[in-house]
This record gives sequence, C-alpha cells and structure tokens, in this order.
Amino acid sequence: MAEYRKISVVTVAYNCERFLETMFKSFAYQDYPNLEWIIINDASTDSTAAILQSYRKKNKKIKLCLNKVHKGYDESYSYGISKATGDYIAFLEPEDFWVKDKISRQYGFMLRYGAILSHTSYAFADHFCNLLPMGSCMIEQKINLVNYAKGADICLSTFMIMREEIKDFFPVPKDPEDKEELDIVMYLMRKGLVSQGLTNVLTLCRPEYEHPKREKQVEVVRKLYNEMKKED
Repeated sequence: MAEYRKISVVTVAYNCERFLETMFKSFAYQDYPNLEWIIINDASTDSTAAILQSYRKKNKKIKLCLNKVHKGYDESYSYGISKATGDYIAFLEPEDFWVKDKISRQYGFMLRYGAILSHTSYAFADHFCNLLPMGSCMIEQKINLVNYAKGADICLSTFMIMREEIKDFFPVPKDPEDKEELDIVMYLMRKGLVSQGLTNVLTLCRPEYEHPKREKQVEVVRKLYNEMKKED
C-alpha cells in the first residue's frame, strides 16, 4: 500500500467490562500501522473505566475520554467523531470483533473506488468469538437512504467514513425536542451520501448484547435462523 493515511477508530463504552479484552485485542491485532483510537467511557458504573485506563497505559494510540455524567450513545459518538484527527474514521463497538486485516482491506477498498462511506459484511459470534450457527449478513454493494430506510443493514462496526467529507456534520446539533437515538449511518445518508459495500466478512458481531442498536441485528439473526430451519 503506497501510503498509510491516519485512520481514527471511535468507540463508546458503557458498562461493557466483559467485552473489553476481546475489543482491545481486536484493535491491537490490526495490521494497519497508522491508527489512533478514541474511546469515550460514558460514565460506566462497572469496572469499564479502570480497565480502559490500564489499556491506555499499554497502548499509546489510545485517547481516552471520561464522561463525568452519562451522556448517552448519541452525544458520545458525536463528540468522538468531532475529536478524530485521521483522514478516515472507523467504528468499533465494544461487543464486536475485527479480523486482523479489517482496517487495511477496507481502507484499500475505499481508495480504489473513491468511497466516502463504506461498509462490509459481517458474521455472528458468541462471547468467545466462536461463530454462531446463524450464518452471516452479506451486505448490499451500494446502500443509499432509500434502501437503508427499507431495511438494508449496516453494522456500525463495519462502517468507515472519509473525515474530510463529513467533518462539517459533527458534532450533531442537539434538538431537545428530538427523542430519537442517533443513527450515524442514517444521519449521513440524509446528507445525500451513499455507502459502498465490501462483501468480505471482516467483523464478528455479538447480537445477544443489550445495546440500543442491537435490536435490528437480532431481527436479522432470527430471520436467518428461521430460514435455515425451513431448509432443514
């Protein structure tokens, strides 16, 4: 690869102590050399903050932000994106796990096709990153606002964006009347952007984890599982 541009990884962590070991390994094992990792601990009440602080001492690429009060998924991710300094921004949710060349392959894909947004296919795994018998979610190669709204799926941990093209959209203006949670993918597609898909499975997702964005994935898992039962 001719040039290793800086890539920022953004994570919001809240009461996820049981996933932190695999999350840290997921980042540490990446074969892409020029990374920074912005982690926002959203006032966790378990040992998440202490564990993250110990990881920061081990890895100088980590920039840890500690919310004094719980600000929620929306505000925390919006803040993390606004603090990113990389040319590209990827997202790693604590319960998910990347294969070791996830960043390098997706970055190369974005360069090759001039993509502003991109996503990849993903598979489902248990707590120990063992594949579940539910298959994988093979994504559409191009997703815009219309087909995303109709149900085309993008797991946030597979999503990568070009910072220069989206930096003016963050932080997201807070509307006190708007009670809906921020969907980063939907928000950017409403700006007229299209996400290009890399069909390789580069992320493992844990659908059993209770997370505000997991409901959609759980529905996908149930659908795949039911289809497999019918085939049997």
